[in-house]
Amino acid sequence: MKETLSQAIVFLPPRYRPYFLPAALWSLGVIVAVLAAYTAYQTRIEGRNARASAAIHAITSAIEDGAGIGLDQLYVDFAADAGDGHYPFGAMPYAKWLFEEGRYEEAGNVYRRVIERGDDPYVRDLARLGMINVMFELEEGTDTIDQIALQYESANVYSQLALDYLLGDVYAAKGAYEEAVSYYEQALNMANNLGDQNFANNINYKISAMFSARLQQGGQ
Repeated sequence: MKETLSQAIVFLPPRYRPYFLPAALWSLGVIVAVLAAYTAYQTRIEGRNARASAAIHAITSAIEDGAGIGLDQLYVDFAADAGDGHYPFGAMPYAKWLFEEGRYEEAGNVYRRVIERGDDPYVRDLARLGMINVMFELEEGTDTIDQIALQYESANVYSQLALDYLLGDVYAAKGAYEEAVSYYEQALNMANNLGDQNFANNINYKISAMFSARLQQGGQ
């Protein structure tokens, strides 16, 4: 390589020749160093991806087995090592498991981290749905639930349908029938636009139940 560079010097004007070889060797050294650093980086990333995939599998397997033994520590180790792209895939099943175990505050903390770290708007929306469920179980006020709903970003109509339907359930359970019907009607419009007749029928049933509840309330 050095001989090749030396041969190239003869094509340069004389005043540049003393500087060419050191500059060329320095440039070559930089390129080699960059390539070496990139290779090392790729190796680290591949190792990290492999660890994240293994951890996600371990978390989901522990949940599917039903025992949940060691699951908390599996999540802690995974969260510390996983990149933002992998994090939601291990965190969301864990948060759902926490919720089903009645550990609502812990589930909420994990959902918050997904919202903060997730780089996919759809995944963040799913985490917000989880947060709304958590807030309902913790008997947070409707103002808090509305604040979470307002942060909902997805233009995905199925995500919005799920949100409005869930909010209808939340307000219905709290006895706020007007708000519940309002959200159910929004969900109904989307279900009709999507041609999802089964979902539309289910929403219509819930709206009818809301009106019946209001009539009973008025008669008491």
